[in-house]
This record gives sequence, structure tokens and C-alpha cells, in this order.
Amino acid sequence: MHQILTLLPMQDAARAACVSRELYRSWRYYPELEFSAKTLSLDEHTPIKSQMAKGVIRRIDDTLQNRAGIWVKRLKFKLGFFLQVARACYINQWLDAAATFGLEELTLELPRNEKMKYKFPCKLFFGEKECSMQSLCLYACAFPTEHGSCSFRSLKRVEFRFVHITTEESLVFLSSSLVLEHLEIGYCHEIFCLRIPCTLQLLNVLRVERCSMLETIESDAPNLSTFHYEGPIIQFLLGDTLQLKDVNISIYPWFNLFDYAFLELPTIAPNIETLFLMTADESFNLYLLNIVPHEIFHHLRYLELAIVGPRKFTYDFRYYSLVSYINGCPALQTFILHV
Repeated sequence: MHQILTLLPMQDAARAACVSRELYRSWRYYPELEFSAKTLSLDEHTPIKSQMAKGVIRRIDDTLQNRAGIWVKRLKFKLGFFLQVARACYINQWLDAAATFGLEELTLELPRNEKMKYKFPCKLFFGEKECSMQSLCLYACAFPTEHGSCSFRSLKRVEFRFVHITTEESLVFLSSSLVLEHLEIGYCHEIFCLRIPCTLQLLNVLRVERCSMLETIESDAPNLSTFHYEGPIIQFLLGDTLQLKDVNISIYPWFNLFDYAFLELPTIAPNIETLFLMTADESFNLYLLNIVPHEIFHHLRYLELAIVGPRKFTYDFRYYSLVSYINGCPALQTFILHV
């Protein structure tokens, strides 16, 4: 009965628990808990008053206490709508209880409140408690790390958005996450240089989005196969990228991406198979018609280009320069152009 219940979506499993005592007992072993506006039956667009906030906090407390000592694989706190809960005392208490579950996946989404930057307690998951953690998703909090304060040896997936983490802290964290496979970083505005150490032998997906202070991405991960980036053109030092097959770069609302991509990417990613580029007010270099070699992407099969603006009548003829790019992809199977 426990195994059957674990295969149901959480909402269906919770409803089934109301049918009989046997199903209710099985519900206590359901491997996932999610606290969100939907699961708490709240309207995330309606302000939560003080008395209601206390009731919500009490419900979360009771749920975690009822699961004490029972293994929960996936735990999600999607509380971006709930400003009253953004107090360290509540969150620390819940994470302290969660750390005893033997978690595999943890999601912590908090309100974006500059007055109170919650510091994720890395030390809670140090030692035996971190051994099972495979996925960590954080939103709107700080992630202070020091040597010896975090060791996520089983972590395979990381997603940070609006997380306060510096260049040095990110390097410490990544250096201790040796089996990491998937890394996403977005709107982390305190990182100047994102360094991916060579010890991340299993990292194959890297996504970086809108980190305003970021100047350089340095990666020595030998098996990186997917690289997605959104932001201004910065320095990409991707090391040995023979495995890099999927590249997605969007620099809207900046420009001059196409010239950069078709001159630099053949060196950065010689075996690329899928390429998506999005830019605005693109200025094509007509001289590249003669400079670009006939075959620059020998393995490229999928090419998608998106251009936003400009609104000038004299601009149309410049699209002809794309012909040289298409000619440079002898294995191309799909070409999509958005204007």
C-alpha cells in the first residue's frame, strides 16, 4: 500500500488518505511534502493577516512534527508569497527537522525582501546529514560558505536564483560538490567570476542567467555538454569543450551577438550540434561574407536565430549576411529565424 501511494501525485495521495485509516497511515510515508499557496489552500495575491499567518505557520509545524522520524525524499517550501514567514527562527526550525529526514531534494523559495536576507544554514547539512542530498534549489536567500562549513558530496543538481553568494563562496561550494551534474545560476548579482573547477568531472549542464556583475565564466569541467547563457557578452573561458553540443545564448537587449558567435564559437565549441541565439538591434558585418570560412560548424544540425528590432526601413538587406552562416553549416537539418 505504501508503494502504490508513493506513485500518485501529492494532491491525489492526500485525497486518498481521507478515505480510510489504512490509507491515512500510508499517507504518513508519502515521500514528498510541498508547502505552497496551492497546497495550503491560500491565494498568493491576497495579503495574509497576522492571525492567518500564525495558523499557516502552525500547520507547517504540525505537519513536520507528524513526520518526525519518517523519511521524506523531496521537501519543497515555495513561500515567496508569504512575507510573514521570512524569519530565520521559523525557517531554521523547519530545516533542522528536515535535515533529519535523509532528504534527497530540497527547495526553499522565500520572499524577495532586501531588509531580511535569510542565511541558508549550510552547517545543518554537514557530515552524515548531507550524504543523501541530491538536489538543492534556493530562491531569495544568502548562501554563506566557509571552508569546512559545507560538504554536499552527493549533490547532483543545484539551482540558485536571487541568492546572495560571492565569487569566493561559489568556488568553495562548487569545489565541495564533486558529483554535481546540473548547475543553474540566475540573478546572483554578487558573482564577478564564475569558476567551475576541473574536479567537477560529471557536470554536463550549465545555465547562467542575468547575473549583472558577472564578467567571466571559467569552466574546466571536461564533460560539459549543455551551456545556456543570458546576459551581456562577457568572457567565456570554457577550457576543453569537445563534449559541448548544445549552446543557447540570449543577449537581448544587447547586440552584436551573431558576429561574436560565428567568429568565436567554432573555437569554443567545435563539436556543437544545437545552437540558439537571441539578440536585439543586431548589426551584421557584411565583410564577414568573405572572411567567414565555408564550413565553420561541421556538426551543427539545429540552428535557431531570434532578432528583436530595429525598426529601420534600410535594415532589410543586412539579413543577406546570414547566407554565409548557413553555408558554414554543412550538416544543418533545421534552420529557424525569428524577426
